[in-house]
Amino acid sequence: MNEERDEALPILSRDSVEFSAALLIGAAIGLITARALRPERTPRERIQRRIKGPAKSVRRRGRDVRDSARDVRESAGDAVRKSGRLGGELRDLGAEFVRATREEIDTARHSGAEGRGAKGIGAALDALRAFRARISPRD
Repeated sequence: MNEERDEALPILSRDSVEFSAALLIGAAIGLITARALRPERTPRERIQRRIKGPAKSVRRRGRDVRDSARDVRESAGDAVRKSGRLGGELRDLGAEFVRATREEIDTARHSGAEGRGAKGIGAALDALRAFRARISPRD
């Protein structure tokens, strides 16, 4: 059985071992020489190389911020449009309240001449004051 194994293995000659060793040593010397003779980087190139990664990250973050700003701008536009509609509705509601209060005061004045309006005028004025305080509090 030992004889079969010996025949299956390739026989390395001394010449092939020396050639392989010389090839490996030559490759190592070539790599060392290439690293040693490599031109030095200028300070500018060294700085550019150092800031390349952070600059890429900053650009990426800048894109994210720009996208977020666009979203905020669109949302703010929607909010302004909605607040304009709400302001218009509040203005109309306030105008309607003032009109109704004035009508109540006029009605109370006319009925006050008949002796029953003092209570009605006071209630209408109280309602008007409460509305004004709610719309523009002075605190």
